[in-house]
Amino acid sequence: MDWEWELFQQLDLFSRNKVSRKAKGLSSVPVVVERKPYFRHFRMMVKPSGHLVVTVGRRIGQPEIEKFLAQNKDWVEAGTAEVAKIREAHPQVRFENGELIPMLGREYRLVYVPRTAKRAKVYLREQQIFVETDDMESQDSRVQRIKNFYEQKGRSLLSSRVEIFSEKMQLYPSQLSFRSQKTRWGSCNSKGHISLNWRLVAYPLLIADYVVIHELAHLKHQDHSKRFWKLVEVYSPEYKVHKQYLREHQFQVDFLAKQPELYTNIEPDFIWTY
Repeated sequence: MDWEWELFQQLDLFSRNKVSRKAKGLSSVPVVVERKPYFRHFRMMVKPSGHLVVTVGRRIGQPEIEKFLAQNKDWVEAGTAEVAKIREAHPQVRFENGELIPMLGREYRLVYVPRTAKRAKVYLREQQIFVETDDMESQDSRVQRIKNFYEQKGRSLLSSRVEIFSEKMQLYPSQLSFRSQKTRWGSCNSKGHISLNWRLVAYPLLIADYVVIHELAHLKHQDHSKRFWKLVEVYSPEYKVHKQYLREHQFQVDFLAKQPELYTNIEPDFIWTY
């Protein structure tokens, strides 16, 4: 049974919670318009990137969209303010020399050093991540190699943790694979195939262990029943704390994603100023 981790909770347009209007200067928000044939109403959501995505019918023009946004200004303000808090809590990782980035819950300093061989290496030493490079290599290439390094470490770490807890729990997956899912930390299907998100390597070990234990427990209980959670608790007594940690720090590993959600290069269709 798949276990989905929670993405940033999109505000529900139709819940219409009252938001107090504050007197302030002009604000603006990038708007991306999605058009669908035969779509007869308006729908909008605030993305973690700060973009406001508005879904409308094919023939709806920008003046009508701006009128709709003006009618729902309080909702837009609430949504963009919530996203701003998330982005403030997670500054953009630029992979610059000397920058601190997380691994196993600790901060490691990124250090670029001259390459010593034809094949440039990335390696750990004394809480630093050394990246061999030269002036000929592009920053995009360096970033990809760093992400590949994280993936390698994540696969290795999680494989060993699955082996350890499989022995403890006497539960063994039929197959183990790794992905970089946006919507899941892990999953376990009815055939006993467990898939884990290698980006867990950036979190404290206890958090990664909780996800491993959670998925192994699904080999015995394909649900989230009381029996399932009791089994999880035997091997992860603080599982509720770890579960909450994942919810509160879900964007901490966004910098490792192939297409990060917090900081993107999406070109808006227009900028709405209000």
